[in-house]
Amino acid sequence: MQLFQRTASLYANYWLVFLIFIPLACFIKPDRYPENISSFILNFIGWKCSYNGEWWFFFPYILLVLTSPYILRLLHKPGAKGSFATSIALFGMFALCNTGEKHSSVIQMPVQYITVLSMFANGVLFARFDILQRFRNCFSQYSNKHANMVFGSAILFLFMLRISLGSSGILNPVFALPFILFYLCMRPPLPIRKTLCYFGRHSTNLWLIHTFFAYYLFHDFIYGFHFPILIYAALIVSSLAVSHFVQWLYIPIRQRIRKR
Repeated sequence: MQLFQRTASLYANYWLVFLIFIPLACFIKPDRYPENISSFILNFIGWKCSYNGEWWFFFPYILLVLTSPYILRLLHKPGAKGSFATSIALFGMFALCNTGEKHSSVIQMPVQYITVLSMFANGVLFARFDILQRFRNCFSQYSNKHANMVFGSAILFLFMLRISLGSSGILNPVFALPFILFYLCMRPPLPIRKTLCYFGRHSTNLWLIHTFFAYYLFHDFIYGFHFPILIYAALIVSSLAVSHFVQWLYIPIRQRIRKR
């Protein structure tokens, strides 16, 4: 029942964004949308992401939600060595799948599923062996100011190093884990935490929405502001405005799903 509720909630959120933007896209760019009935159906269920390339993660994540009980059992059965060996094996599969030429559409979905599965497995192990708290304990003597300085500098270093190493996706998990670890060890002031929590509540919508403004439908409007800071501000404000509307529609739907 819980898996059904979570999957239904994810689809409700996705379909609200879909039904707001895709009919609008058909009107603004009829040469690209809706392509054909097959593309419409496959994009609607999330299997295909030709309407918005940044939606590639949605269906693999749905698969991850549905298979998560089995993955959790697999990772919790062995001891520490076995669990870490499983995690390394999954990362090896991820690296193998993301090396070389682009995959055909037949195996693209399994490849994407392995991509999100690898990071999920690492997150499970971090929680199981309480790695975050162990790491925090090593720096418990630091004041908030010093902790923020140390971990903020480490994050900046990782960011600059990642940029310097090129665009290969294989490197992303290698940098994502320490990046997340360092961030969670920071102790930002309350206003910053509230701001981040606010954007966190809208993060899924922002990811689903922002490229319609940045690339697909309203590119000329957004980039008409010319200056990068104004372009970024216009993109954030536009995406957040639609996100609030989506949330207004989504919250009562989610409540009904949870009552079932």
